[in-house]
Amino acid sequence: MGRSTEKTWGLEKITLSPVYFNSLRLKYALQALRSVTGKVLEVGSGAGAFVRAIKSYRPDLEIVGCDIDASLVKLARRLDIRNKYERMDVCNLSYKNASFDAVVIFDVLEHLEDPKKALFQIKRVLKAKGIIHLAIPLEANPFTIHGLFLRLGIKPKEVYAGHIKQFEIQDIQQLFKNAGFISIELGYSGHYLYQFIDFSYFLLLNLIRMRVTHTVEGYVEILPKGLLKSLISCFRAFLSGLCYLEAVPLRQFPGLIGHFTAVK
Repeated sequence: MGRSTEKTWGLEKITLSPVYFNSLRLKYALQALRSVTGKVLEVGSGAGAFVRAIKSYRPDLEIVGCDIDASLVKLARRLDIRNKYERMDVCNLSYKNASFDAVVIFDVLEHLEDPKKALFQIKRVLKAKGIIHLAIPLEANPFTIHGLFLRLGIKPKEVYAGHIKQFEIQDIQQLFKNAGFISIELGYSGHYLYQFIDFSYFLLLNLIRMRVTHTVEGYVEILPKGLLKSLISCFRAFLSGLCYLEAVPLRQFPGLIGHFTAVK
């Protein structure tokens, strides 16, 4: 699926609490799924963080996660026995036509060589009037710190996050339209403070060439219990809370993260 195979994705805990950086991704996904019943697929589910989170708030849904990384699928199955996980490439899904009522995707298309092919596959496995919800970094958006530095050829998340493509708002809207989706809705998160933290972190990794095997949230999750974990968790909660308070009133103002919802 094009993601960096050296990093463990989806290990962290996610809730609607502002103390988690992914809380807004979860919040907007749940809003998109509010009228959905039946079966939901998460593409690029990694170790299953979002599958577990969505299931905790919507136990009525049957949720399936798929990822191309066999080790992450194995880890997800070990961490979560309630939901189903399968090894699969989003550009070559083996599910039958019209198998799902909704598909959710978090931070995946920017890792793909052919995102257009992925969206056509997703449309195929969706039922008529099925919902697709996508959260994606818009690193080519000129209103972002990443977009400004991209003009100078600086792409700090290319190596250390596996972002081989950088999108603008219009790029994603056009991908949806080309795949035949309709009623595209858009909101944003990841505004000024979030962008500064995100850009600075990945720029630092590039400068010191530090090898990372987990997301920041993942590292917090695997730390042994003790004073260090408590301090880091509190600092994470503080920063995440500030980013949350900044983003909610600016949902319709362009930010780094785009939250797209469309209908087949």
